[in-house]
Amino acid sequence: MRVKKTRLVLLVITFVLLFSVPTASGTSQTPTCSFNPTVQEIISQVTQDSVAQWIRNFSGEDFVPIGGAQRKILTRYSYQLFDYAVQ
Repeated sequence: MRVKKTRLVLLVITFVLLFSVPTASGTSQTPTCSFNPTVQEIISQVTQDSVAQWIRNFSGEDFVPIGGAQRKILTRYSYQLFDYAVQ
């Protein structure tokens, strides 16, 4: 009896997997808006190095200019971050 249940479960899983695979037409992308050169310019400025630097800046690894002084971002609590009197 246990072998029949196992086979039934495997059969059900197989059917679910077969019918849940997206078709090529379901995964193709169709443009939803027209080309915008401004957006393309912004996208072309994003590089792997710039994203990595942004992460280092906001994680407190590197110093960043805040209020005219070089500081490390030690918190994302906005009042603390922009309170220039805090050392």
